[in-house]
Amino acid sequence: MRRRKAPPKAGSSRTAQLEEKLNDLVVLLKSQQERGQHPQPTPQPRVSQPSISLGTSTSVSNAPSEAGLHSVLTPISTPQSLASNGSEPSAAEAEECFRLFREEMLPYSPFLHFPPALTAAQLREERPFLWLAILSVSLRTFPRQTVAAEEVRVVLAQKLLMQHERSLDLLQGLLVYMTWYDAPRPTP
Repeated sequence: MRRRKAPPKAGSSRTAQLEEKLNDLVVLLKSQQERGQHPQPTPQPRVSQPSISLGTSTSVSNAPSEAGLHSVLTPISTPQSLASNGSEPSAAEAEECFRLFREEMLPYSPFLHFPPALTAAQLREERPFLWLAILSVSLRTFPRQTVAAEEVRVVLAQKLLMQHERSLDLLQGLLVYMTWYDAPRPTP
C-alpha cells in the first residue's frame, strides 16, 4: 500500500521554491558578468575508444577529436540508404513532398514555421533531419516511405542515443515523425 507524502510546509509552495532558485541563478549570472567571467562548461571525461562504422550515412567515433565532441557525427546531405536504392526523390518530387507537407500537415504542427520562400533544397541543407522526417511522412509510395522512415530511426538512434546530440533540428524532426508517421500494419 502506498502512503501519501507529507503535505508541504505551509509557507513554501513548489512555485515559490522554484522562483527562489531562479532568482539565485540570475544573481549568480549577474555577478559573474560584472566581474567579466563567463560560466565555464563542465569538462567532459576523455576516454579513448575505437571508431565504429555503422554502414549508413554517417560514421560514429567515440574518441574525442581536436574539434571537441560536437563534431563526432558527420552527416552527409543525402542519406546513403535512400540514395543507394534509388529512393532519393528528384528535385521536383522533393518540392512536391514539401508542398504536400506545408498544405496538409503544417497547419496542424504549431511547433514549426517555414518562411514562404523556403524551398525543399534549402530546408534539406539547413535542417537535414527535419527534412528527412518530412520526407518520411510525405512520400506517397510505400517502399520509399519505409526506407525514409528506417533512415529516420537510424539517424535518431545515432545522434540522440549514441552521441547525446541535442538540437532543434532533431527535436522538430522527431516531433514531425511521431505526429505524422503511420507505420504499416500487417494484414492478417
